[in-house]
Amino acid sequence: MSDFTHYDYTFKNPALLQNALTHSSYANENRNSNVTSNERLEFLGDSILGMTVAEYLFQSFQNWLVDGMVLI
Repeated sequence: MSDFTHYDYTFKNPALLQNALTHSSYANENRNSNVTSNERLEFLGDSILGMTVAEYLFQSFQNWLVDGMVLI
């Protein structure tokens, strides 16, 4: 993770950054090293994004029926 040292930012948890940037194909090719993929973080991020969008639609289109929201 030394590639990120030229930025004027210090990551609080470099291991979490490495995990977030590790694709599953790399993790699978390097099973002998202690590398895990970002799939769990991706799932969490997708869930949070989905919840945020659903809340926005729910609040923004209060007069719409569920049928109309599903079409968006």
